[in-house]
Amino acid sequence: MDKKIKTKTNTNEVEMTADDISSVVELSTEFQAILREFGELHLRKIQVEEENNRLDEIEEDLKGTYITITQRENDMVNRFTKKYGEGRVDTTRGVYIKTKKSI
Repeated sequence: MDKKIKTKTNTNEVEMTADDISSVVELSTEFQAILREFGELHLRKIQVEEENNRLDEIEEDLKGTYITITQRENDMVNRFTKKYGEGRVDTTRGVYIKTKKSI
């Protein structure tokens, strides 16, 4: 049960009940917990953004490598086409198979 509320005679202070004080402390604790969670969330978001930036850099490097390899492949196809004519490479047998041209 709540104690009776007492008013102090010399000030504007009113003595609070134990239940009221407990409620204020509990609410304050909840606020502190949610603020801490918001802080942790914000820090985690920063970490995720940094990781995404690193992944974007890696992706750009891979795209550049892919473009280089694709260009090398095209150059090789053009070189083989000039050298051997239209066709394809069979690496297992080590031969170039010419495409038959239709008349």
